[in-house]
Amino acid sequence: EVAGGVQRRQTRCRRGVVSFGTALFLHDLTDVTPFDYHMTFPQGYNNKHLAEAGVIPSYAVPNRYNLGVITMESPSGNPIRVYDVEKTLCDIFMPGHKADKDVQLTALRRYMKRKNKKLSELMRYAKLLKVEKGMRPYLEVLL
Repeated sequence: EVAGGVQRRQTRCRRGVVSFGTALFLHDLTDVTPFDYHMTFPQGYNNKHLAEAGVIPSYAVPNRYNLGVITMESPSGNPIRVYDVEKTLCDIFMPGHKADKDVQLTALRRYMKRKNKKLSELMRYAKLLKVEKGMRPYLEVLL
């Protein structure tokens, strides 16, 4: 249901990029099935239908909003806009959206087991988004 739900919400909220817990789930970095659909929108975006669409919105300035946006295939086979794995990991360390420590550690542990991980990209994003200090201790334990 998450897959179809994401697709429907993105169709209604075209400028939204799937983010936070919903993106973690789609990237297989958590076993926690999201009950809510997190999407990030450009700062100043206003859509009165977000609440009725079941979307929890976040807003970002252009350089953060556009950072790491990819198109991936949802589990139901439809294209959706979502933040890449590295941006999603950084997002869960952001002060306003900080995820539970277990969720953070599980996500980083799964990421570190991937063959296609981009650690230099992760650290570039972490520095840019100012979450490097919070993320580094976890990474040091896992390396």
